[in-house]
Amino acid sequence: HKCAITDDPERQRDCKELAANAFSLATRYDPNNEEAKHMLATVTADATMKRASNKYVTALFDDYAQNFEHSLVEELRYNGYERLRRGFDRAFGGGENVPQFSMVVDAGCGTG
Repeated sequence: HKCAITDDPERQRDCKELAANAFSLATRYDPNNEEAKHMLATVTADATMKRASNKYVTALFDDYAQNFEHSLVEELRYNGYERLRRGFDRAFGGGENVPQFSMVVDAGCGTG
């Protein structure tokens, strides 16, 4: 893919080359920027990076946590909880007949 350069839109450069340059610059200005380091290794196919750093993965999930439910329900249309509720309602002959349980088991359906 080719990308246009802002100051010279007629001149196109390889998008990966531009991205690598930007991430390289970001790591030069902030050597602790885990996101930039990860993205630089990804865009350059750096074989020395065997996996994403713990800092990068932690930040990724921490940042995504605030949008997780919206993404899951609104964008991915997850409705397992609604289907489970309808199953309980049917099994007990209506929502008003479902008993209050003093203990439940988490089936491990989250992100870990």
